[in-house]
Amino acid sequence: MITNPRHLTRPIVRLLAVLIALVAVGVHGSASAATYDEYNLTTRDDYPPGFCHQLVIIETSWGTGCYWEQEDHFDVWDKAGDGYSVAILWRMPESGRSGICRHTAGNDTAGYCNKDLPEGDRIYFYIGRCDQTTTRNCQSPSHYVNDSREDWVTA
Repeated sequence: MITNPRHLTRPIVRLLAVLIALVAVGVHGSASAATYDEYNLTTRDDYPPGFCHQLVIIETSWGTGCYWEQEDHFDVWDKAGDGYSVAILWRMPESGRSGICRHTAGNDTAGYCNKDLPEGDRIYFYIGRCDQTTTRNCQSPSHYVNDSREDWVTA
């Protein structure tokens, strides 16, 4: 028989705090731990340098990525002979879609992922690069390094 229920208050409060924290992490998560619904390898194309002009674009020293609304596809250009592949990681919160468009053809090549995206929904994307290994298949955002995640672009 419990004579003083106050000694249970502190453990219950701690338990509730832990549960609330776990729910918050589960609901919001982190971008690096997220999974994306769609994974596509690019179709190679021979774009000239500067192929993304007049489009929504992200450019770094190692790669360029852009979204071409008229053609409804993402374009990716690998600009560094470093063994990494370059990808666009994208999401559309309104429709719940997200994906990775990965280019694996190598340095100074470009490719595209043709998508059938909902009209009128905002697209958020950034580029990253991945070095595929036996434990890293480049199909998760956490596999990408040196990315432009802090610079999400909106189309």
